[in-house]
Amino acid sequence: MFSKIFIFFVICVVKISSAGKLKVTIYYESECRFSKEFIQSQLKPNYYNFKDYVNFVYVPFGKSSHTDTPDGKANFTCQHGPLECYGNVWELCALDMIGPDQDRQTAFVICDMNPDRVREQCTIDAGLKVPEVQYCVESRGYTLELLAEQVTAPILAQSGKVPTIVYNDIFNMTEYGAAFADFQGFTKFKILDTV
Repeated sequence: MFSKIFIFFVICVVKISSAGKLKVTIYYESECRFSKEFIQSQLKPNYYNFKDYVNFVYVPFGKSSHTDTPDGKANFTCQHGPLECYGNVWELCALDMIGPDQDRQTAFVICDMNPDRVREQCTIDAGLKVPEVQYCVESRGYTLELLAEQVTAPILAQSGKVPTIVYNDIFNMTEYGAAFADFQGFTKFKILDTV
């Protein structure tokens, strides 16, 4: 069962890169001020310039971790507390429910990572029903968190930082530093390198 869900996660949320497109994965935390600043000041103003050349993938998990519980589930601890754990799983559910629509995913992430946001309004604006996302959070949300942890842990073991930006699934500290300092300029360079 877990492997079937993981395959679904990879296909629907992580998205397989299209030929000729650069893949940019952003590993972040829903309540991290650095994540919010990066998404608002670097991703938001550049997304529409890059969307035809880049497959964006969003993984809201960051420096969270889990411990197994006696009932076979998981108890998550997040760097910025329970509100962040809730925000991470809400975003994971919303992204999963949106599916592979990159424009809707990005609009949702930008909205939800706005410090002045109202999460429920961002959800509605993304074309989702708040009760359905809430049901996901309470039912299969922990499974989505486990999957996010699987893809995040090896990257953050190398970077140690949130947010972390990865190009074409290969973490490189120099590229991360360049992308974090000048996302627009470095992503243009990577796009030219891809085509």
